[in-house]
Amino acid sequence: MRALIAGTFDPITVGHNDMIRRASLMFDEIVVVIFNNSEKQNFFTDKQRIEMVDIACAHIKNVSIDSHNGMLAEYMHRNGINIIIKGVRNVSDFTYEYMLAEINRSVYDNIETLFMPSKPEYQHVSSSVVREFLKHGADISKLVPPSVLEYIKGVKK
Repeated sequence: MRALIAGTFDPITVGHNDMIRRASLMFDEIVVVIFNNSEKQNFFTDKQRIEMVDIACAHIKNVSIDSHNGMLAEYMHRNGINIIIKGVRNVSDFTYEYMLAEINRSVYDNIETLFMPSKPEYQHVSSSVVREFLKHGADISKLVPPSVLEYIKGVKK
């Protein structure tokens, strides 16, 4: 069985990476799809975000990576995937993700959303925090996987 994990991954964090790893233990294949959010200005290019997810997930054998600029529900329908896994760090995340789950189901009623609570040590981690730290030259070593940290250091030279 296949499941999808979607996000902007701008950049991928230790929380994202942990969720992907945990989900990979439950499904035959995890398809990580990098989307663009029309309400956000990306910090990294599409190519860079794909490369970061690829290197962060290189050790997880049943993960494939794709990107898409359209609607999530459309992507899922076209690719025969009906399970999406969404990470939630807190009640606010859950409320927002629950609303999106209902929207996706209204487009295609066979889409099921599974919510995966983050581990406590990752509840404060977000791509937004990483980007803010990067803007101010702060240490992100505890927020992104080591391979992604090395990648970012190479990009930001």
